[in-house]
Amino acid sequence: FISSAYESLRDERSLVIDALLDHNMFPVGMEHFTASTTQQFHDIEERIELSDFFILILGRRYGSCDELGMSWTEREYRYAKQHEKEILVLFCDELLELRLRRSDPNLTDDEKKQLRFSDSISFAREVTPDMSISRIVHQFLAGADFTRCSGWKHCNAVGGKALEEWKKMHIKYDLSGQWYHVHLSNEDDHYV
Repeated sequence: FISSAYESLRDERSLVIDALLDHNMFPVGMEHFTASTTQQFHDIEERIELSDFFILILGRRYGSCDELGMSWTEREYRYAKQHEKEILVLFCDELLELRLRRSDPNLTDDEKKQLRFSDSISFAREVTPDMSISRIVHQFLAGADFTRCSGWKHCNAVGGKALEEWKKMHIKYDLSGQWYHVHLSNEDDHYV
């Protein structure tokens, strides 16, 4: 599960996604949902629970907040931590610059909240010219504990009897046919 303030960190998210795909992993993130209410956050909680890893990307923005004033990103992070997920936190260059300006009296409330949130995380990795996002993700996955991961299995990896039992248990679902996962952009009508 990839978590970040979506609009400001698109390039960084893309690099994380590419690194995960290099390892044959399927990335999921909040952009697949519209988390504007607590009820809708339930869908995100389920995705975090089903995910083997949680990757948090932090920049300058704290991001949009729920009704209690907590950013959706922080809320996702706390949920992943509560469920003892393997977590990787990336501090990107704009957050590193903000941390250097922490005594600036002109910081916005959003920036102050982001500083408080980032200060609460003691195990982040800093993205630098020498330590790229791809390199950090590859190192994280190289040292990750995969024994707790459920992962995905090819259908042919599930033996005949086990597959038949699964089909009987899930007979109410008609999963036949072809399935597609499509991403559309609200900003660009031509992006699919």
